This record gives sequence, structure tokens and C-alpha cells, in this order.
Amino acid sequence: ALGGPPRWWALGASGLAGGLALLTKSPSVMLAPMMGLIALLGTMRGRRTGGGPAALLASLPPARALLTPLLAWGAVALAVWFALWPATWVDPAAAVGRVVDEARTNGGTPHGSGNFFLGHADDAPGPLFYPVAIALRLTPWAIVGLLAAPAALAGWREQTGRRRVLALLALFAVLMVAALSVLAKKFDRYALPVFPALDIIAAAGLVRMAGYAAGLGRWLGHRTAAPLLRPAAWALAAGALALHVAWYHPYELAYYNPALGGGRLAQRVVPVGWGEGYELAGAYIMEQPDACERPIAVWYRVLVERFVCANTIPMREFGAGQETGYVILYIDQIQRGYYPDALARLARLPAPLHTVRVHGIDYAHIYQMPPPPLRPVDARFGGAIRLQGYDIEVDRGADPARITLDLQWQALRRVSEDFSMFAHVIAPNGERVAQVDVPAGDPRQPTSDWEPNQYVTQHQTIPLPRNLPAGPYWIEVGVYEPDSLKRLPLSIGGDASVQSSRQAGPNSVRLGPFVLAK
Repeated sequence: ALGGPPRWWALGASGLAGGLALLTKSPSVMLAPMMGLIALLGTMRGRRTGGGPAALLASLPPARALLTPLLAWGAVALAVWFALWPATWVDPAAAVGRVVDEARTNGGTPHGSGNFFLGHADDAPGPLFYPVAIALRLTPWAIVGLLAAPAALAGWREQTGRRRVLALLALFAVLMVAALSVLAKKFDRYALPVFPALDIIAAAGLVRMAGYAAGLGRWLGHRTAAPLLRPAAWALAAGALALHVAWYHPYELAYYNPALGGGRLAQRVVPVGWGEGYELAGAYIMEQPDACERPIAVWYRVLVERFVCANTIPMREFGAGQETGYVILYIDQIQRGYYPDALARLARLPAPLHTVRVHGIDYAHIYQMPPPPLRPVDARFGGAIRLQGYDIEVDRGADPARITLDLQWQALRRVSEDFSMFAHVIAPNGERVAQVDVPAGDPRQPTSDWEPNQYVTQHQTIPLPRNLPAGPYWIEVGVYEPDSLKRLPLSIGGDASVQSSRQAGPNSVRLGPFVLAK
């Protein structure tokens, strides 16, 4: 206790927490010198006279009063550390050496995958990193409380213990941030020990503000309402906090201070993205008809594999001859510039098929790569749907014979209608011998669900009449509105052998030929 005898139960609990901290993260070794400094300042007796060295020496506590609690704290922390780390039972020196080496080689060097700060990749951000990151992680009311904390210190002039506690908590936060800022490797999670101290200081400021508000209410003459307003205010505050937590669940890591711009600003300032959002990217891909057909290129493969049915490939193999169906571009890959060749290739593509956005943060961009090329065609229907390739396969062994028509569609823009398509089989003499009218695209994904730049492959079977003569046949394809039967206007480019149909009427494209053998 400040200014009094130690509270041994509290000291023991603190030592227990310190031992657990030592077992968890190597930077917790900074607790020892901090505890010594805080204990020294916390037990100094106030000066009764003017300043000067004599007054300073007079304010120092006796060595026994200072060292006994510190040694007790250290003994509890070391006992917990030793008891819960079996490696120290065998070779304590080697165990400590590994921790020291890890702290020196890992924490003392920039992150192996780089870092990001203030809009650009930065392997070793400077001393502003933690103040900015902490401010973005605090709540608006915590910032208000911190700003009001000096008023609490000023208002508690007669309550020296309270003032000293707040001052020591502030000192701990400053020392912790200063020590972390020296290290080259920086992430916001390393500053987690600072937040309880800042929240306690902020709470003191808010309580002081509430006291001022209560005093103002009494001055205005609302004494009768005060007993009712206080519990109502506490209930409102508790409800607001619970609602705030529920709003961000289960994406608490996506929280950034809304008063400072929230996630929209944070993604341009500090490193964002620790794997959250990958499950949403995988769920979106699984909704696509071709989800299981081709590999998915991604940076964190182990996080995505459990959410998709297709194989995953490392991002470094994307564009290196490896067939790829989808590419998931995660936010930290963009921030830190992982695999610049892959980033440059994706930048040349149209807009991503889908963006995973959580609380204003664009966590992942999903790109769909063009399917393997078939017979090329460039037929555009209504400026909204493009037929970019096709293939025709004849199965004469079936009874009756049939053909399988593969059509590669691409959405040029979003449409609200579910269009249908027709496919007419044209004999050598120009007669129509078979046809189908079906929804365009995949049955599980009508055209109204297509995203701009999305590729959809349609596998359509067309039964053929028996006893068709051998020779070259064509298939004529068009797209129309099922309610009005109005065809979408057709424009053709690319392969000159593909032409507008005559037999099927206007706004249809002729594909083929394919040959029926005897």
C-alpha cells in the first residue's frame, strides 16, 4: 500500500501475474526494473520543506522497507516461472539462454515479413508507432477519460494515495511504450499491458467528470432526481458497453477507434489483418459453382484450407505456370508488399470479383482467373454478358446421340434479370434439328447473381434425333429475356470465323462446326 505497510496478498497476486507474464512473452522481463522504479517512487515520503538534495534524501524510504516487498514479489514470480516451465527443472541456464536469444534475435530485429506504418511498408517504424496504434485501439470514452484525468488529479489534492496511484500507472504506461519503441519489431499487440493502466486512468477521469455533472445537477436544484439518475446512468453505460462489444463480435480484432476514423483509417495507417476474414473469403468461394475445380492461390494457406474444397497453392506459384481458379489477396499482403510480381499481375486485372469487408476494413480481395481457354469467341449480348469461349463434344455412343456444349460466359456488368439462352443445332442443309432453352449460366447461379468480371462455365447437354446424316453441323446461341422472349442485342468481335446466325434469326451467334460421323 502506498504510504503504508505492504498488502501481502496483493503483492503475492501481483507476483503470480508477473510469473505468468514471464512464461508468456519475453518482453515481460521489463517488469522487474519497472517494479523497482515504481516501488521506489511509490514509497517515497512527501517533502515537508523546500527542495534540495537533503529533502530528496529525506524522502527516500528505508532500504528494508523497499527491498523486502520487491524480493517477495520476485520470489513469487520466479517460483511460478520455475514451477510451470518443466525445461527449467532440467537445465535452467539453457532455458534462460533460449529466452534471451529469442528476445535478442526476434524482438531486436525487424519482422521477417516486413511491417507497415503511415501508408507505406516500413520494416522498422519509428517512435510514433505505438502512440498511434494505442490511440486507434482505445475507445472514444477512454480518450475522453484520459483527457479528463488531469482534472481528477487536481480534484484529489487531499487524497494523496489516489493521485499517486494514477501517477504510477501513467509512469508504467510511458515506460512500457518507451521500452517497446526501442525494439525494431513492432506490433500493436505488444502494447497490450499498457491498456489496463490507461483504462484505469481513464475511469478516474470519467468518474471525476460524473462528479462534476452531479454537482451541477445539485446546483441546478435537481436533488430529488439525483437518486434516480445515478443508477439510470450506470445502467445506460453498462448497456452501451455491452452493445459495443456485441456489435464487433466475433471480429473484435476489427475494432479501431471510431472517433479517429475506425477501420477505414486504420488500414491506411497501421498493420491490419491477422487471419480474420479468411473464413468469409472461403465461404464466398464455396458458393461458386466452380469452387472445387481449380486451385486457389493464397498467402496463408493453412488458414484457408479448412474453408474450401479446392487445393490451395502458395502465392509465389501464382503466375508461374500453375493453373489457378481463384486468388485471395489479403490486406497485409497489400500493406507489406508481399510478392510484388503477384501484386503487379493482379493490378492488371479488372476489379476483384468480391471484397470481404468487415467494419470498414477491406480484409480480402477475391479474384477469379479466366478458365482454361477453349475455342475462342467474342460475342457480347446487350453489353452485359460476354461469350468468350466454347467447346462441342459429340457422344454417338449414347442412345439417343447427344452433344455436350461447354460455354464460357463472363459478366461485363451487374444485371437484375435472370436471362435464358437458346442453343439450336443446325444441319448441313440449314434445317434446325435440335434445340434447348435453359437459364444462361449455371443452374445454381442465375445471371442476376453474377458479379462484374465473373466467369461462369455452362455445361449443356443437347439430345440429338436418331438417324441424323453425317456431315458438318453448327450450333447457334442467343440470350433473351424469358418473360418477353426479347433477345439481347449481339455484337461480335475476335475470331472472324464466328458470325451472326441466319437460320436462328437476329442476335444469335453461330458456333462450330462439329462433325457427325457415320
